[in-house]
Amino acid sequence: TVKSIGLRSTRINTISGELTILPNSSMGEITNYSITNGTAIVKIPVSVDENIDNVEKKLNKLFTSLRSKYYLFVSDPVVIGIDAFEDTRVILRVSAETIPGEGFS
Repeated sequence: TVKSIGLRSTRINTISGELTILPNSSMGEITNYSITNGTAIVKIPVSVDENIDNVEKKLNKLFTSLRSKYYLFVSDPVVIGIDAFEDTRVILRVSAETIPGEGFS
């Protein structure tokens, strides 16, 4: 969190609570990752013997309950689709929109 911006330096609080003083002359491009919602991408391995449609339905039911249990989800996580095929498993990709700043905790 930016605490102050002065002529010579900028003071910020880090995620762990330390106050950091940065000389303005040494700063370059800065990206603010905490101003907008984040996206968590998770890969879930599933046996090739499983019915992928049934697995997707069960995951979506689980995701609905996760959103009500954990505060960080902005919307229900979604199974995007198959990410990869491996010898004994299929990798599903899941996307979840999260509140700002939670990707670093």
